[in-house]
Amino acid sequence: MSSKNRADTIRAIFAAYLSSNRKLVEDVLSDDFRFTSPYDDNIDKPTYLTIPETSIIIEYLDRHYRGPTRFIPDDAALALQTRLRDRFYDLYVHLPMQQIVGNRLRAEGNKDPHGVEEARDRLRTAYAMIEQQMAAGGWAMGGDFSLADCAAAPALFYGNRVEPFGEAHRNVRAYLERLAARPSFARVLKEAEPWFQMFPKES
Repeated sequence: MSSKNRADTIRAIFAAYLSSNRKLVEDVLSDDFRFTSPYDDNIDKPTYLTIPETSIIIEYLDRHYRGPTRFIPDDAALALQTRLRDRFYDLYVHLPMQQIVGNRLRAEGNKDPHGVEEARDRLRTAYAMIEQQMAAGGWAMGGDFSLADCAAAPALFYGNRVEPFGEAHRNVRAYLERLAARPSFARVLKEAEPWFQMFPKES
């Protein structure tokens, strides 16, 4: 394959991921496609197509490359609750946070103040629910760190930047502090520090 064709293929696959167009990725990759990375040794096309999203990647690694932390409990009922809370943080904290940030990037005439206020309401509602869940301390699923905490960490970190925790959210704040003190998350924050200044601010 020529370098131009290879570059075109990469661009097509990237565009397909952005638009969630699985069919395009399936068509672009040959049936004998193989993918190798530090965590994947020569996986085939069907396997590659099953692990493109963050939560799925974490579950894949948890299942095939288990470490001291189990991100998905072996107990079926607990596993469902863990996945539910992962979705909760993605859909009801991360998504409204992104809507607020996205609005900051819009041109002055295209801003959506009504949409921003709705997003802030959803964040405050989510904070109130997390406040109750975190009354006993610990992690999202209780005593063990899990997939749900992986979703909560960035969602709450940036959520607090666009809709700061209030006095009624002391448990939420304490939970974020526990997350930020975890060595892996602390390392990510330190590495990202030089770019925090680029985070869109309210105009």
